[in-house]
Amino acid sequence: MKLRFSIRFFIIIYLSILAAEAWAGPVEDANKLLGEQAFEAALKVVEDGLKADRNNENLLALKGYSLTKLGRYKEAIKFYKRMIRRAPKDAQWMANLITVYRWQGDTDKAIETAELMIRTFSQNPRGYEMLGDIYLQFARDYYQQGVKTAGEKNPSLNRKLYVSSNFNQIAQNLVAVNQQPVKRSSETIAPK
Repeated sequence: MKLRFSIRFFIIIYLSILAAEAWAGPVEDANKLLGEQAFEAALKVVEDGLKADRNNENLLALKGYSLTKLGRYKEAIKFYKRMIRRAPKDAQWMANLITVYRWQGDTDKAIETAELMIRTFSQNPRGYEMLGDIYLQFARDYYQQGVKTAGEKNPSLNRKLYVSSNFNQIAQNLVAVNQQPVKRSSETIAPK
């Protein structure tokens, strides 16, 4: 009896390992293809994988990403809207939809969706960040137009264009500086 139980147990474990490898296969294959920028091939791998497991969150995420990278924005938008209805508590689907709207050039829809994301997920900073990025792009565009108009005559405008164009790098540098201990007289005060 114990021998039969042990053999069954090992067969179940072995089959579980094989299933896990099959499950990870399409995700790994698609990620590899995406890394090689073979978006069409990656989408095929993803869709084939979804036939076997239509609820695999990793494959679903890769499907939306693949559609977006292929420039198939209408399909990506439809896909992300379906995923938002299916998983309304998952903010990432809405963030991905905002990204597609921006890539498509539909800033009004991106703003509308970012504002909805903020209302829906007020504790998630991603919606605020995405809306801020949209408005930062507006600011950058207006500063650039102002610099074209004023030329070197307006140093303030030039500084603002520089800051808005290099915002991410400046922010990273500020964070790095704020992570350094501050020395005052004989004591060192670590950042909180």
